[in-house]
Amino acid sequence: MTAAVVLLDLDGTVLATHDLILSSWAHLKETFGLEGDDEVFRQGIGRPLEQVLAPFVPPGLDVATLAAAYRAHNDLHHDEAVRPFPGMREVFDALRHRGIPLGIVTGKSKPIAERGLR
Repeated sequence: MTAAVVLLDLDGTVLATHDLILSSWAHLKETFGLEGDDEVFRQGIGRPLEQVLAPFVPPGLDVATLAAAYRAHNDLHHDEAVRPFPGMREVFDALRHRGIPLGIVTGKSKPIAERGLR
């Protein structure tokens, strides 16, 4: 018999991060004068950041610069903006009670993911 393992995505499943994602996008638009369509950006949420930002890179900049500015804004505002989705603590407790291992998956860096989980 194979042991059951539950894997949950951090952003949008365990943590409510949508507002922080959109505020980081708004920061990029304002800082760099980006003309990008908000809906196109929203449709990319969940993919790697560099892929999402690539269509919006203006002449004279590169995607790494935009990604660094996005991450800096995100990091600065993370702790006051991110909250667990209601009921997630109970889900974790129920899995622990049943002895079912839990894994969290994310494209975020380990330090920022751990901050969110704390």
